[in-house]
Amino acid sequence: MEKINEKKEETLVKILIGNKEGNEEELKNEIKKIISNSKKVFNFTHNSDIDGIASAALLLHYNIIKNVNDIFFANYSGEINNEAISKIKNINEKNSCLIMTDFNNITNPEFLEALKEFKNKGNSIILLDHHPVKENIDNLDVIDAAIFGENKDKCGTDLVYEFVIRENEKEEDKITNQVVKLAHYSDFYLYKNTDLQYIIEKLSDIIDYINDHSKVHAENRSLRKLVKLFAIGDLNNSFLERIYEKHKKNEIKYLEKLNNNLTTFEINNIKIGVGISKGIKSNKACESIFDKTNADIAIFINEKSNNGSIRTKHYDSIALARNLGGNGHPKASGFSISNINLKTKKGKQEAVEFIKKKAEEVASKITKIEE
Repeated sequence: MEKINEKKEETLVKILIGNKEGNEEELKNEIKKIISNSKKVFNFTHNSDIDGIASAALLLHYNIIKNVNDIFFANYSGEINNEAISKIKNINEKNSCLIMTDFNNITNPEFLEALKEFKNKGNSIILLDHHPVKENIDNLDVIDAAIFGENKDKCGTDLVYEFVIRENEKEEDKITNQVVKLAHYSDFYLYKNTDLQYIIEKLSDIIDYINDHSKVHAENRSLRKLVKLFAIGDLNNSFLERIYEKHKKNEIKYLEKLNNNLTTFEINNIKIGVGISKGIKSNKACESIFDKTNADIAIFINEKSNNGSIRTKHYDSIALARNLGGNGHPKASGFSISNINLKTKKGKQEAVEFIKKKAEEVASKITKIEE
């Protein structure tokens, strides 16, 4: 695969084989052994961005996943998290394997319990994730092979390629190059002013639209179809064009709604802007919030899914995201607000007050990022 230009930075990554620390070569060997000994391989991947879709697509492209219906979508909280937990509990296969990609929710007690049930049926679990973790997750016997923790060099798809695919890579495989590059450049925000900007922004809009207009999340048919299109390298498909056209029609009115539902407040001289709407890509919504409020931190809340997205310019958002029950990267993170009806004026006010309270609780931890 063609080498992606990247700036190497400090990483906070751990590798576990069982509950013991290992190295990259040991991890590759363990993953190879697990997959080769598994009757069936399932994948639970992040639903909300290109990296999660691309991670699954690589596994499908290389026939690690035999059927797109063995791919499920997950997130850290809300209805989709509950669906993912239910799906894991309902897998009755034995001598099989579950690979979690671009997603790590094993500190969630219910999610961890579902994984334990899966493993107790005689199955194995692999974790390939690059996000910061909320707490120490060493010594968890439920995971057979894992790489996790804040990785500033490799996104989820990079990890799938490195530890599952590389030695099986098809010679001069253009699809692999495309999938990995799209994931890497989108997840690390390297696509601005490049020849990838249009397609990455378009695919991100499509993913957001699918998530916003889906009733069933874990088995989302449209996301599965998108994974399949990634896996065969067909990103000019009429199916994608139809979704994108629907998105563009909605975007104008939902941006206007966002601008009519903006609130700002300050915590330790840090200006935080909060906007509520739906049908808008998180990055675009937060860019609009930055533009309209001149905030240091922009928070977009999707009133349909109750999911929140945090974007910052110069501040670390992780402490705030975690205090809101979510997780993510310093400049891009997410969370979910439950038990608030965001479609009402009162609910919107409650959501803003909730976020303000949570921000005040961790105000000292919302620090500037050293550029």
